[in-house]
Amino acid sequence: MIQPIPGLLAAVDPFLSGILASPAARRRIAERVTNLPPIWSQSCIECRLAPQAEDRCDLLFCASRQGGGQRALAARLRSGRPIPELGRAHRFWEAWADPESEIGRNVPVVWLEIDDTPEDRAPDPFVFMTLDPAYESAPTASTGLSPERARALAEEGLRLMLDDAPDPAALDLLERCARLLPEGGYMLHLTTMPQRGSRDLRVSAVMPAHQILSWLDAIGWPGDTRTLALMLDLLGLPRGLLAVHFEIGDAVRPTVALDFKSRARPNESPVWRGLLDRLVDLGACDRARGQAALDWAGTQLVDLPEAAWSMRVQRELMFKLRVQADGSLEAKAYLGIFSSYALL
Repeated sequence: MIQPIPGLLAAVDPFLSGILASPAARRRIAERVTNLPPIWSQSCIECRLAPQAEDRCDLLFCASRQGGGQRALAARLRSGRPIPELGRAHRFWEAWADPESEIGRNVPVVWLEIDDTPEDRAPDPFVFMTLDPAYESAPTASTGLSPERARALAEEGLRLMLDDAPDPAALDLLERCARLLPEGGYMLHLTTMPQRGSRDLRVSAVMPAHQILSWLDAIGWPGDTRTLALMLDLLGLPRGLLAVHFEIGDAVRPTVALDFKSRARPNESPVWRGLLDRLVDLGACDRARGQAALDWAGTQLVDLPEAAWSMRVQRELMFKLRVQADGSLEAKAYLGIFSSYALL
């Protein structure tokens, strides 16, 4: 379902700790969602957890074909009203709104990320496209695209996102990384961020957790293996599938990140508490910030003027741990907002 973003963000605001988002950051959040087109089925607030972290909360919004976002965007485009809030990648969004286009047929989900800055004017947002056609199906249905198809879809998407053709060397390396994935692995998301001064590709791949180290070694990852091994130990090295976020240009870059999610309620789970304690001990997380993130998770019923029925809102939590180029460890919290109509 399409989320009424401004109303939902106002409804969950009491659960967003001032430790994670200052009044100035909250004001910027409210301002930057006011004119977004109503096409989103999920939303997320990204918060930094390090001691003395920047006063910023980046925003992420998910448009889903299954959730009606593709149809809603197509209708908005037919109205002829401009959508400057979607930024420079307007050609990509126009293609995605067309279910007969290469992008519209093969990309079930698109994320928009808006970087927070102290300036009043919002920076140009960027797009994450999904490379997994089965993304909205059951997790076990995902088998991914062949390396050749992943490259071709990435090339088409990047061509539409950018003002010129994507770097062939980066596409070659993307295809090579896909070929070296272990059995059961597949490419998941892709973006590029010229707004941050780089044409590198940021890629997410899914694979069995116990094969992450060997796969990174195979693709020539030059990062700090010791810190990555520590990070895998922090996460408990589950035997299931895990998303790996990495960056490539003419070579694989030294940064890499992993997600941590758990069905257990954060404030009732020894797993979450143990992870927070370890991150604090390592200096990657301020305890008050980490606790504020754990306090976010929960469920609430809300009534919004723009919604036909009462809504059940799930406030969910994910941590992302990132090995930086210098080998240091960075922790972020992703405060997810999922909603559905509460008919019963």
